Amino acid sequence: MKSLPLFASGLIVFFFSLFLFLFGSGRSDIYILDESKNAQCAYEMMEGGDYITPVFNNELRTDKPPLHYYFMMISYSLWGKTPFAARFFSGFIGSIFLLVYFLFLVRHTSDSSIAWWSIFVLWSSIHFVLEFHLAVPDPYLIVCVGISLMAFYHWMQTGKRLAIWGMYVFMGFGVLAKGPVAVILPGLSMLLFLLISRQFSFPVLRKLISSTGILLFLTIVVPWYYMVWKTTDGAWIEGFLLDHNISRFTDTKEGHGGFFLITIGYYLMGFIPFVFFISPAFKVIWHNKRDSLITFASIITLVFIIFFSFSSTQLPNYAMPAYPFTALLAGHFLNKEAGNIHSLKFRWHFLAVFLFAVLLFTGAFIAIEKDPNIEGMYHLLYFLLPLLAGTLLSVVLVFKGKNRAAFLMLGTTFCIEAMFLIGGFMPQLDKRNPVYLSAQIIENADSIAWHQSVNPAFVFRYGIIPELQTNAEIKSFLSDPGNVLLTTAKGIRQFDGQVPYIILFECTDLFDNRETRIISGKQ
Repeated sequence: MKSLPLFASGLIVFFFSLFLFLFGSGRSDIYILDESKNAQCAYEMMEGGDYITPVFNNELRTDKPPLHYYFMMISYSLWGKTPFAARFFSGFIGSIFLLVYFLFLVRHTSDSSIAWWSIFVLWSSIHFVLEFHLAVPDPYLIVCVGISLMAFYHWMQTGKRLAIWGMYVFMGFGVLAKGPVAVILPGLSMLLFLLISRQFSFPVLRKLISSTGILLFLTIVVPWYYMVWKTTDGAWIEGFLLDHNISRFTDTKEGHGGFFLITIGYYLMGFIPFVFFISPAFKVIWHNKRDSLITFASIITLVFIIFFSFSSTQLPNYAMPAYPFTALLAGHFLNKEAGNIHSLKFRWHFLAVFLFAVLLFTGAFIAIEKDPNIEGMYHLLYFLLPLLAGTLLSVVLVFKGKNRAAFLMLGTTFCIEAMFLIGGFMPQLDKRNPVYLSAQIIENADSIAWHQSVNPAFVFRYGIIPELQTNAEIKSFLSDPGNVLLTTAKGIRQFDGQVPYIILFECTDLFDNRETRIISGKQ
């Protein structure tokens, strides 16, 4: 594809990315906790005609700013309240981003093949592809942070004021997507790059701190933050900044803690399969350390990994805005080593990827045997067969000295596997989520309510569900045999022995430790 015209290459990147990011987006229900809350919040804002105050289940939601809500509202107005609508713009803006990323690399690398290999690495990352299938703010943050950093580097290389203005614009949208992190970490990366590359000087800072750029940034950020502060008497600002930013960093939230090295583990897992080549890739990167773009990409990768390693709350997606820049480093490695057609030095690396695929298949088999959520679902193993076949074929190719074909086969295998997982595995697993399993009970009920805790997927599916807090409220509600109450095992213990009830349904929630209970009055 190196010889293709740039316009044709860009079209291929955009449309294949769009296909990959939207593939299977509507086949699974919205049942993951974060997706459910974000998708329902956008719908409630749209239905209530209040485009300023985020609410979930009719209560103030301070978790995230509104950028992704607005895009979901557009989708809902086109396709209705569906899983595809909630997820559409995550995939669409991801496709635009990869087009911009590709054009940026063509412009700023010595060989356009590096741009293709870097794109290939991202297409091969199941974690990256999955993220752009989710109705969450992270895809928007990845796009805004990525473009702002690319705009900064483009400005450093060309001096074009439009680039520096673009940097401020996308930082502003990043703050509307997920808050101050969209300025703090890119800003730190830029500062370190200036220092390490010995370009930190007053003339550079004077141009970088653009009055026009700052005005653009404030124009994007200030109106909504001011209006939400005013309409909620400061409650949203306080909850977001204190609870969902500072407290998330200093304290473990929602059980997502862990050893500080877990961020590195999450990050490396996101680059399977090419993470298995990290040692030889590092040698290539070190050999090209004088390349300013490699220096910039390395700094960004380290800043995000180190920063989130010190966070008390640990999640796999936190450091993902650095993925495109790490993919650039991998692209340099692949561009150099894929051409060594007679070398056998990577045969053990490819064999390690195949053994990983075997272990993954074995682990899935054991999980089906032991995990009650997926017990007996042996047909799920069929969706992992492409991984076994493709990694084995890559081993055969590399042992024949066909490095380029082996690398292409390996990445293509994981790209295809992502589609199998999203389009096949996840929809099958979806049939074991509590909302799907309990549909007949809920839909036949006269009225539903919740106590103590509720899986937000129920709210997305059925709309606003009222909360019952006291035993008297619960007893009165359950006195009608047609009513059902959504709760948990912990919730039942709070009124057990004081309110008569029978359990109609119980299930461990997918991707969560909570156990959903549905009860009615004891008759």
